Amino acid sequence: MWKPINKLIPDSFHKRILTMFILFAIVTGATTITIQYFYDKQTFRGYATETILNIHASIEDRIKDSILFDDIYTLFSVAENITSSVSLIRNIIILDANGDYITDALVSKKVPSLDIDNLEVYEIGLKNGKSLGKVAYLIDIDTINKTLLTHSLTSILFITPFIGLFIFLGATLIRYFTRPLKVISSRLKNADINELPITFKLPEYTSIELRKLAERFTVMSTELDNNIKTNIEHEKALAKEERLAAIGSMSAGLAHELRNPAMSLQMMIHSIKSSENKLEPEDMDVMSREVARIASTVSEFLKIAKPISIQPKQMDTEYLKEILTDYTDRVMKGNIAISYSGDDFKFISDPLMLSNIFENLILNSYEAGATSCSLELGKTKDIVEITFIDNGAGINEEHTEKIFHPFYTTKSSGTGLGMSMCEKMITALGGSIRLDTGSSKGAKFLITIKDIK
Repeated sequence: MWKPINKLIPDSFHKRILTMFILFAIVTGATTITIQYFYDKQTFRGYATETILNIHASIEDRIKDSILFDDIYTLFSVAENITSSVSLIRNIIILDANGDYITDALVSKKVPSLDIDNLEVYEIGLKNGKSLGKVAYLIDIDTINKTLLTHSLTSILFITPFIGLFIFLGATLIRYFTRPLKVISSRLKNADINELPITFKLPEYTSIELRKLAERFTVMSTELDNNIKTNIEHEKALAKEERLAAIGSMSAGLAHELRNPAMSLQMMIHSIKSSENKLEPEDMDVMSREVARIASTVSEFLKIAKPISIQPKQMDTEYLKEILTDYTDRVMKGNIAISYSGDDFKFISDPLMLSNIFENLILNSYEAGATSCSLELGKTKDIVEITFIDNGAGINEEHTEKIFHPFYTTKSSGTGLGMSMCEKMITALGGSIRLDTGSSKGAKFLITIKDIK
């Protein structure tokens, strides 16, 4: 019910007050004119009745004599003269004692109904009470209405300038008194986070309430500024701690991965020295393997530290399916099955990077005891959505927050850089990877990748 009306209400407080003031002025003016109209109508009607009463008193004896002597010509002349000289009277009808027509000023020869509103009827009688007839005065309502209309238009022409002046003065006062509120609103609207705390330059005549409101905003913005500065300092300290922790974690992981092959090489060198420098083929194999292990660790470490550059190309989900199916068949020797769901579609991304991401996920699933995995493929606008699910042992809750940390692994072998590299590559593709901790069996990853257009 109120929705159409609400749409017409201005958004600005200043405009709402101004609209209410204008409506009040218009309604007040219209009410004044309406009251004046009905008052004038009653006044003119009373004036017409009084005029007719005076006229009737002046001609009553003459009409009485004319009726007694049956002087119709005199009756007509009296009626016609009064009708033509008095604009309020349209017609005068003279009736006999029985109510029968004698004459009228317009010679209409019609007897009107005596109970209509615009008819004044007076008895003509002798002193002994005998009735000689009646005189009916038909009031000219059109003349009264024209007079009322003229008077109303005059009132409107007189009142309208005052209403206009009233609205102008009211609008000026409203603009004057709402200016402090407008200053506060404009200052808050244009406030910048770098300009805290917020202060207001209010006019001297600003009310106490608005001054207190402005002061409250200033206090709140001061508190906000202090909190922001405190949070920035805390974030800097936290970022520094996290950076140091990450460096420590990576250093510890790298040291761990390099220490074991280094100790093996050290033991081999010590063994060679203690055996008269005789180097057996088996020793060479061990040394070669450990050196390769060190080189592999350093290579993985350089990958995680090096910025990733992508090579976007037009591709489709069928191509991705072919690559992953070929990987499970040839590299994994069919030890893990892969299935797909969802409609095929085209998008732009880095095919090689995508294959590396999902090959790493498939390998992790196989090492976690999975025999099958599935990919649910979908697309919403420019976002490719892929859900990766396996039936392996899953990920314990205590490890869920650390699986994307560099060098973090629960396996006896491996660098712990695989999932970290996956996350880094997916971020480079404009997406994200998240472990669904609500999965009851196996591991479930929710992956989004941007369609690079």
